Amino acid sequence: MADLSNDFRETVRARTDLVALIGESVGLKSLRGGREFIGLCPFHDDHNPSMHVYPDRQTFRCWVCDTGGDCFTFVMEELKIAFREALELLAKRAGLEMPRQLASTG
Repeated sequence: MADLSNDFRETVRARTDLVALIGESVGLKSLRGGREFIGLCPFHDDHNPSMHVYPDRQTFRCWVCDTGGDCFTFVMEELKIAFREALELLAKRAGLEMPRQLASTG
């Protein structure tokens, strides 16, 4: 089941555009021809854009509060939810159903 869980997690991650996801709650500005985006970090009282989003790696990082990670990290931090809830939310957003083996656990 661990392989199924990891495979599904990677499928959800691959189907999630991190720039679009973060852009739903943070105004992002394109830098370097779209290779990087910046915006105000929602995880601290930010007045100068300090959150950077890297589309090629599908990761983000705030250089002030040091919060960073992938789509799961962003959703967990923003909504204050556990990984499993973030996985379910992002799967639904990507039009995916949780595999029966995963949906029936926990």
